[in-house]
Amino acid sequence: MKIEGKRIRSLKFLEKVEELTKKEVGVILDQNQVPNELKRRGTGKFRPDINWGKNSKRNTVGEYITNKDLPKKNKYINTIEWHWRQYHGKDLEDIYEFVDVYRNVYQKDFVKPMEVDFIYVEEKNLIYADLELDLLKNYNKILVAVNILLEKFGFCQILDDDYEEYIPKKGFEICNWEILPEGEEIWDVLGNKKYSPPKEGEKRKRASFEAYRITTFINKNPLKKYVGINGFQDYLVFVFDKICILETNKYGNATYIVKKENWKTASMFTKAELLNSDFIVDRIIHNEDWKNKIDKIL
Repeated sequence: MKIEGKRIRSLKFLEKVEELTKKEVGVILDQNQVPNELKRRGTGKFRPDINWGKNSKRNTVGEYITNKDLPKKNKYINTIEWHWRQYHGKDLEDIYEFVDVYRNVYQKDFVKPMEVDFIYVEEKNLIYADLELDLLKNYNKILVAVNILLEKFGFCQILDDDYEEYIPKKGFEICNWEILPEGEEIWDVLGNKKYSPPKEGEKRKRASFEAYRITTFINKNPLKKYVGINGFQDYLVFVFDKICILETNKYGNATYIVKKENWKTASMFTKAELLNSDFIVDRIIHNEDWKNKIDKIL
């Protein structure tokens, strides 16, 4: 299971992870992603450098949070130098004076550091949090650990007992290959224009549509459901009586309908190879007419 982004506010996604306490929060990195300080240190326990980001700093030294429920206090801010000129007899004289500046400001509460440690395994380019994934016991520490990794690397993974990326079952069986691997750009093959990225105001709507498509096929009660080696980040397979559907929750793709008897071979093709094969039944782009076309097929 992979989480991407810069920050999360909730661990709700972990509530459905099977045997959660046997998993780990961590990252499996490429060699060039490993921070230099870890390469120098080698395998072992460490606490992330405060320069990794705000969450790492909070984890090590804590933070002060403004408490607007309390009245403001008159607080010393700094000392400044005043300079002016005034007459001393017939002559102008430079006058200097230091003045303390006070302001009415909100009071702040100190939040103690979580002090979450991590373990680096050099031979695997692996970093994982040294804590148990118990949501009742360690919720805030887990949240901090995830956000430290997101802020530093842009992603975080839930790892299984073998320190490989955990793939949630949810009724899905696992294929030991990548489903519809990357190939040449299929809009070049089809003569179509490339999808434009979503506009900022469309994000919420589009995200809902992605989840809707996956849920649609699950609710159609397929005979089998499969996930590839890249987990739920890539295409999923839904096998029905006469056809097989390859669907993804990523924007800018399409739904591929293939012959049931050939779905394993078809799912190993790139999209361009699939479109040029005898296994393809249909390709349905992700637009407002998607539901009508799927209803006709199923």
